[in-house]
Amino acid sequence: MKDHSNADAIRGYSFLKIFADNDSLNADELAFIERLALEDRVVDEQEKAALAAIFERAAQLGVTDAVAAEIAAFKKKVGMA
Repeated sequence: MKDHSNADAIRGYSFLKIFADNDSLNADELAFIERLALEDRVVDEQEKAALAAIFERAAQLGVTDAVAAEIAAFKKKVGMA
C-alpha cells in the first residue's frame, strides 16, 4: 500500500509555476507533473483528483494540440479516461 501521495506537490507546482507564471500548461510543465505523479509508479486517487483539476483548468484556458494529446494519453495510461 502506498503511504505517500504527491498530490500536494502537484497542486503546489501547478499554482506556483503553471498558472501563476503564464496561465497555461506547456509540454515541459506537463512532463514535470507527470513525473511527480508517477514517482512511485502508482497514481493514487488524491493525485488523480489534483491532476483532473489541473487538466480541466488547462483545457478551459487553452493548450496546444500536442499538450492536449499528451494529456489524453496520460489520462488513459493512469486510468483517468
